Amino acid sequence: NKIFKIDKSKIKSKYNLKNNSKVVLFVGRLTSVKSVDYLIQGFSLAKVKDKKLVIVGNGEEESNLKELASRLGLEKEVVFLGQVNPEQIGKFFAIADVFVLPSIMETGGNVLLEALNFNVPIISTKVGWADDFIINGRNGYIIKKQDSNDIKNKLELLLNDKNSLLKMKRNVEITVRKKLITWK
Repeated sequence: NKIFKIDKSKIKSKYNLKNNSKVVLFVGRLTSVKSVDYLIQGFSLAKVKDKKLVIVGNGEEESNLKELASRLGLEKEVVFLGQVNPEQIGKFFAIADVFVLPSIMETGGNVLLEALNFNVPIISTKVGWADDFIINGRNGYIIKKQDSNDIKNKLELLLNDKNSLLKMKRNVEITVRKKLITWK
């Protein structure tokens, strides 16, 4: 990682994630506009071994989302971390294999820039800056809004092929260099 050294296995252990867990990350407010329910549904449908969904954030939809995860039998696969100190967010991007932003509306999407900074491929709806940075199929995927099956399909594409995932991570790094994003 570009900013500081992170012990990924220590972080995974702290949150009861296996070292070989494939980590899907969401960071943001848990409101209806974020469509995290579609992410949870798509995650539940994805046929991926050792998958974990880490949800960082809180909001009015939190209890509904926890209930949905429970109803889908995902208590052990979905980890709700609640609100996290902004200085600690980087460690979650560092352990993520993919970041998903299923929102129906974003003004910009700083969280997309954070994912890019950590070379994390992004699955996002066409909101905010997603179109400016995601080259569909190269460094991430643009998905349809409120479409659990599209999320499922993209998660399977990324997480079931280690070589494709690594290639996509390298492509994210290239995107960052080409777009001249600097973090100072």
